[in-house]
Amino acid sequence: MNKSAKYNISYTSRCRTTGSSHIRLYLHLASEMATTNEMQEDKPSFGVELEFLVGCMGIGEQLVLPQLFENSKGNPFFLARRDLTRIAIGALVQHSIETTINNAVNSISRGGSRVFDPVAEPYDLRRYGRWSVGQDSSVFLNRLGIPAAVRQQLSEYLWVPIEIASPAMYVSDEAFEEIRTVVQALQDTFWIITPRSAGMHFHYGNGKEYIPFPKLRRMAALTLAADALLVQLHPEHRRANDYCKSNRLYSRAAHGVGAADTARRLRRADDVEAPAEDFRTLPTVRTNRPRVTPPVPPRRFGINPFWMVSALFAARRRSCSLLQWGLSQLGWPRPGPSQPERRSPPRPPFRRGELTGYGPFDPAVYDDGSNDPPRGRQPRPGSRAARWQAQQQIGVGNSPAPIDIVPAVKAILSCTNAPTVAELMQVSPDYTERPAYSFRHYESAEYKRDDGGGELRTVEFRQCAATMVPEEVVAYGKVIMRLCEFAGKAHLNNFWKVVLDCSVAEARGDWYDVFDLLAELGLADEARVLAQSVERFRAEQASAQAVGNDNGGDDRSESRGSGSSGLVYHDEEGDWL
Repeated sequence: MNKSAKYNISYTSRCRTTGSSHIRLYLHLASEMATTNEMQEDKPSFGVELEFLVGCMGIGEQLVLPQLFENSKGNPFFLARRDLTRIAIGALVQHSIETTINNAVNSISRGGSRVFDPVAEPYDLRRYGRWSVGQDSSVFLNRLGIPAAVRQQLSEYLWVPIEIASPAMYVSDEAFEEIRTVVQALQDTFWIITPRSAGMHFHYGNGKEYIPFPKLRRMAALTLAADALLVQLHPEHRRANDYCKSNRLYSRAAHGVGAADTARRLRRADDVEAPAEDFRTLPTVRTNRPRVTPPVPPRRFGINPFWMVSALFAARRRSCSLLQWGLSQLGWPRPGPSQPERRSPPRPPFRRGELTGYGPFDPAVYDDGSNDPPRGRQPRPGSRAARWQAQQQIGVGNSPAPIDIVPAVKAILSCTNAPTVAELMQVSPDYTERPAYSFRHYESAEYKRDDGGGELRTVEFRQCAATMVPEEVVAYGKVIMRLCEFAGKAHLNNFWKVVLDCSVAEARGDWYDVFDLLAELGLADEARVLAQSVERFRAEQASAQAVGNDNGGDDRSESRGSGSSGLVYHDEEGDWL
């Protein structure tokens, strides 16, 4: 039993004759104490996985230079013999990339601080202490939206699918600088393409330990609330994708599954890592950005009741008192030498409401895998698939559309243990279908196992599109780190304001968007970088539509077909690409 629970019991036994308000007050204070103690042990860490294709050609071949690489510093990987096997070609490219990464890391005076020692750790953990390079057959050269001339140029080269993973590093400027240096070195050395089938995944953790539960719970609540806004940063082919399904649209919490019922089904009703958040006193409506007020009618009899009502609402929107709002209208207090004028960061070149998010909810996507056992097998009794099947039969969690953000977030904040949070954030019983924000390492089967297993203790952010632009990789990473830190350290009132902003924005996209969220989190520099990537994604989508060969998402059948080809993608005619 933890200390807070012991204090709660002892205090309640002494105060049985006192009013219930005193007991609630103490429980709230004890919860704040437990949260503070947990945060003292917080050591945020992260890692990133990057997927891409590397171009190869034989020595002495006279091939047309693709337009994509006319201004590239890198070169194709040269093969002494073109008739090498796919495995041999992949091994040669992999070794060359490893050498490039090692040289880049050695060129840094001070790199990121490693969580794991690549030599002293147990064998299974050593790979998390160094950069690793592998080959991923799920990454292939998409045909969607590629003009015929460019496709013909690319078809003359071999394209090897590569996945690199950074070591687990504690969050620091040195860690981000190391990632930026490595990505830049790869861009300056090779021909690299990031097709639609490739992704970029960030892992957020707490060093070698589990993420403190109060912080984990807040992270789940915030990512579900902000999911529909954060997706505005990503291209359309990452929005309807089985490898990063929307938590907002398809998670258990989004469809009305409660915390208490889930904990009982997991047999964890008595497992209390921290009390549920007390959000009974929090507001249910939040608008912290000024809206356009209606025109004020002419005054009559010296008093305008309509103006008074408008002033009250304006003060409420600005989260200040009526007196403070009135003084601000009179221009007081004025900024002086010791009080610099506060300026909001400039907005990117997108009007509010211009950026799109997820498409409409698709019941077929949500039901896929819920009624039927994964891969055609009967679920094992007591397994997650069996629980989902039983819940579907009685209609639990099978609402025709997602519920509002506020009740879904409240369900997560009502959880008292990590496996319940992970279950509510899951989107499917089939492990081949992943959510955009994956808490799978905190599920019952993995969390704090008695046999010492469950070595992975991170939360995975899966929805980012692949990019090898160093500034974009770092910017995405800093946004994710800031989201997690805000979730863990913000006061509940401030946290709840952001949740309500996301809820209002879902219905009023022209009132608040993802760049407003980034501004509130103090990410103005990162917003400027990501605005450029959003603009590039929009241009690529427009070009794809002009080509007339775009279906709006990843071609999963083509992805599965590439897996049978081994390590290098080939097209339908059998020519290696």
